[in-house]
Amino acid sequence: MNQDMKPMEPKYRTLIQAVAILLVLSVVVLMHEKDNAAKSGDRPVAEAKAP
Repeated sequence: MNQDMKPMEPKYRTLIQAVAILLVLSVVVLMHEKDNAAKSGDRPVAEAKAP
């Protein structure tokens, strides 16, 4: 890493971490739902629990 780089502002670092976590979570959920839909046409669990 470049030694001249200043450390990021804490609020920006937290924001970037939050965005990264949300991105990973959304990818995991999408992949999981795609896998569930591929299995014998079952409805996803979250959808089945909804009233």
